[in-house]
Amino acid sequence: MKYHEKNSTVEKIQYEIESSEFEQLVSEMMPLNFTSSSEVSLYIMRNKLGFKYKNISGILTMAQDGKEWGFRGGFPPNIYARLCSRLGLHNKGSRAKAIHFESFKSIYMQS
Repeated sequence: MKYHEKNSTVEKIQYEIESSEFEQLVSEMMPLNFTSSSEVSLYIMRNKLGFKYKNISGILTMAQDGKEWGFRGGFPPNIYARLCSRLGLHNKGSRAKAIHFESFKSIYMQS
């Protein structure tokens, strides 16, 4: 198997894992009737669901006005947008921008 084929297979498997986690997350969150994405993130942290959704949730580094901070229980921008759409969530209108994401999976693997 060539390197490109192997890399493509790994990316496909990772995509399938992330898609499965995302659908599970949507199914779990839908009945809770959250109205904002921050409620979902807080729920994930309080219930330690980072272990369950470790590929799509993690620490999102945010930046605004020259300051940076880590947001535990955050999602990468592509997942965040899909989640908001599927659950009909609103955001708080923050001007903060996502600048980096590290999944809980990669954090746990480093420990």
